[in-house]
Amino acid sequence: MKSRERVMAALNHTQPDKVPIDCGGHRSSNFSIQAYKILREYLSLPKSNLYVYDVIQQLVVPEQDILELFDFDVIDLGRDFIKDESYWKDWTMHDGTPVKIPKYVDLRDSGKDTVMYNSRGKPIAVQKEGCKYFEQTVFPRDGDDGEDFSNLREQFHDVMWFEVGGPPAPLGFQGADLQARKKSAQDLRRSEDKAIYGLFGGNFFEGAQMIYKMD
Repeated sequence: MKSRERVMAALNHTQPDKVPIDCGGHRSSNFSIQAYKILREYLSLPKSNLYVYDVIQQLVVPEQDILELFDFDVIDLGRDFIKDESYWKDWTMHDGTPVKIPKYVDLRDSGKDTVMYNSRGKPIAVQKEGCKYFEQTVFPRDGDDGEDFSNLREQFHDVMWFEVGGPPAPLGFQGADLQARKKSAQDLRRSEDKAIYGLFGGNFFEGAQMIYKMD
């Protein structure tokens, strides 16, 4: 069985030739950039561009040699964007590792820390020295017990999980953006025989925590 057939068989409750493996198809199954870098060094794989598609959690796009070596069956829908050099820019991690991150993500050094800004130029998250991920610093409805939600869409821009996504973000779902998404998905399906995971953020309870603050 090919990977896509294997995953479809499992989803349809029929017996595949072996258990499908997902590592990197979803953020929750992916490598941190630090672990991925160590893995490649341990396996004596050649150095290459490291694409950090999830900057908040610092998750990497697994490269083709890793996919083939471990026979992974699932890939992320945004994977096709690593072919588009205009989508990425250079960034250096705290440990000095050079990587690529989505160009629209606004990161700025602040002493030994790194601060993330939203599209309005407002600081909303920070990666402290020695920390392996970003933490939110702005909670737009903290202490607000009111019933007026008319400004909620604007407040979403202050929440890092709403403001900073991975490929194909920041493309929207209308007009030319939707067509670009469609073409990318079609190109990826034609070029890969693996199952493609269309990741989206459906975390409603967590979203409320990020708006109001967990406590």
